[in-house]
Amino acid sequence: MNDTRSDTPAARRPSPLAAVLLSCFCAGLGQLYCGRTTRAAILFSASLLFAPIVLACARGGASDGVLALVLITVVVTLGVHLYSIVDAFLTARRAGPTTLGPVLAAVLAVVGLAYPVGAGQYLREHAYEAFLMVESSMLPALLPGDRVLANKHRDVQRGDLAVFAQPGKREQLLVKRVVALAGDRVGMHRGKLVVNGRPLPLTPVRDEPLLRLVAAPDRTAVYEHNGERRYAILIADKKTAPRQILDGELSVPPGTCFVLGDNRPNSVDSRSFGCVPLEDVRGLIEYIFAPARGSGRFGRLAVESAEPFAPPGPTPFEQR
Repeated sequence: MNDTRSDTPAARRPSPLAAVLLSCFCAGLGQLYCGRTTRAAILFSASLLFAPIVLACARGGASDGVLALVLITVVVTLGVHLYSIVDAFLTARRAGPTTLGPVLAAVLAVVGLAYPVGAGQYLREHAYEAFLMVESSMLPALLPGDRVLANKHRDVQRGDLAVFAQPGKREQLLVKRVVALAGDRVGMHRGKLVVNGRPLPLTPVRDEPLLRLVAAPDRTAVYEHNGERRYAILIADKKTAPRQILDGELSVPPGTCFVLGDNRPNSVDSRSFGCVPLEDVRGLIEYIFAPARGSGRFGRLAVESAEPFAPPGPTPFEQR
């Protein structure tokens, strides 16, 4: 009579359902559950490449190539996960008995879930975040229905499109153009935005597709030059009185920025709620990855001027 008992878990055939569920948590876990360690390591390593590539893209310069790399990385990562799920199911059906118990399988599931959730949250906070435009205040740069990608890594500069929590209504996120930074003086002179005493130059928009996109009888599309940045805005025609910002000047306080909608006659912005704290800026929009209209609008938002005007300087404020 044998009174001893082995401490080794009894071998059992892996469950295809368990293998699929583990692979849903993280690529390679289903293969590890089935005893295929080499294949599991390859798939898991492939899934790890997503986070560093996206983070490197956020820290680099904005370009259509960078957006393409981000989207390709997302597609490839999803493909790796899908392959891992299908392969785990087929492997479990063919695999012989293994000694991996349910407790170890549960541990693997927790570990596998921690990485994708943690990596996703980290990238959302420090690399990119996607947003859906619902208003027309940023015409012509952004249309209602555009899906955009905001960079969470860059510092705020003049001309950037910032996503931020509205002062006084922090649950409301807005997208506006940064036109002035801390220390700048902002005002309005004869319908033109004035930064540090200089009216920002306006030049005609001759881009026919853009003009057709924003055609309106009481609006005119022009380029506004802000330092080395150039971006299109909509202004009211001469029959409509221009909306004034201030009766004089406003000095932008430290740690804040002054924002305006590109659709100047139809925007709630710093003219209404004042300057925006930089700590409330959620990101700077760099890309349209799913345009509401016009496939040609896909890609990087162009704001750089080929022939920049002189940047705003501390010249005296012009008398009105």
